Amino acid sequence: MSETLVIAYATCTIENEFRVVLSTGETDINAAYEEAIHVLSSKARKTERKPDSVTEQEDYYKTFRTNVLLVWTLSSVSDDLFEPY
Repeated sequence: MSETLVIAYATCTIENEFRVVLSTGETDINAAYEEAIHVLSSKARKTERKPDSVTEQEDYYKTFRTNVLLVWTLSSVSDDLFEPY
């Protein structure tokens, strides 16, 4: 008993038309499989985004405030630890 695989593609348009394309031929199935393997094996391109100057300036200020707070907190803790009773 031989079974035939059926691949169905459904698309919907803006005009609310619904279209279904069925492929039952062996070559269609093989082509779809090869295409899927190719898409899955290829890596997506990475897009490097450079932040604008305003964002870089804001990040600098945020980092500076964080470091000041960190130094202040650690110096306060160290004073409490080493303070003679």
